[in-house]
This record gives sequence, C-alpha cells and structure tokens, in this order.
Amino acid sequence: YVSKKEMDAIKKLKGQENQRLAFSLLVNCKIRNAKRGITDNRVKDNDKIIFADANIKRGTEAKQKMLRKLMELGYVEFPKMGLDILITFLDTETDFSVAKNRAITIDSFDDFILDYYAYTGSKVIKCKECGKRVLVKGNKTQYCTECAKEMEKKRARQKMRERRNSVHREGVK
Repeated sequence: YVSKKEMDAIKKLKGQENQRLAFSLLVNCKIRNAKRGITDNRVKDNDKIIFADANIKRGTEAKQKMLRKLMELGYVEFPKMGLDILITFLDTETDFSVAKNRAITIDSFDDFILDYYAYTGSKVIKCKECGKRVLVKGNKTQYCTECAKEMEKKRARQKMRERRNSVHREGVK
C-alpha cells in the first residue's frame, strides 16, 4: 500500500518525472521490505531498474541530476557510496488495515507505475486482446504495444488476402 501521506509528499514535487521517480523509489523500497519481512527505508536496486519502473528514459548524467534534486529536497539520502538510497518520506506510522489510509493499492509489481498514473487522473485501460493494463495516450488506444503490433500484422495480412482475391476474380473474367 501507498499512504495518502506518502502521495501528498510526492505531489509536492515539481514535474511529473520527479514525482514518478519518487514513487518508483518508494514502491521499490516497499517491495524490498515485503520480500525480506523488514521495515527498512532503503532501496538497493540499480538505477536502471528504478528509472525503467518510473517510465523515465534519460541519460546517466540526467538521472544523477534527478536523484541529486530529490536529495536536495530531502526526499532521499545517500548514506553510503554505491546503490544504497535512503527514502526519507516513507510512512512507517500509517495503519494500512484501515482502508481510508491507503491512497494506492499495488496489485502488480510488473507495471506499478500504471497505478500512479491512474491515481493522478490518467486513463488506464485493459488491452482488448490480452488484458494487460495500458496507459491511454490517445483516443484510439485499445491494445498494449505487443498486441497492437500483432493486430496491425493481422490487418495487413487481411488486406493482402483481399487484394489477391480481387485480382484472382478479375483474372478469371
């Protein structure tokens, strides 16, 4: 679960990328805690994983700049050299057994950033073909990337069949 207090802290950040990065750090920390059965506010993942989870595509220097910005704002600390990031806005006091304290319930760790998008008002749908959750980017979004490519191939094959059939019929006359 992500608490309202944690989401309020994230909302205070300027820029959606900074907010997504903070959310990704928070959820990665919570996943690590759940796996280990501990309450620790550290993330020890590679920054490639954290930025990929946050759906941020930047160069190494830009990533470091974003992490430094979060540190300057007091959201994270770097107690040791390396991959150890201390999350300072982790809410350890909220009682998550009370539903009203939960801002977001994460059901899928594969695409948890979509929970963030949905919380912030972006439209998230299920792919018509496979059921995978997808962020709606335009008014025609119906499929995930993989299924959209497959559907395009199906349409191209169907057009080719129709052309061949029409040419065949014309040749028979």
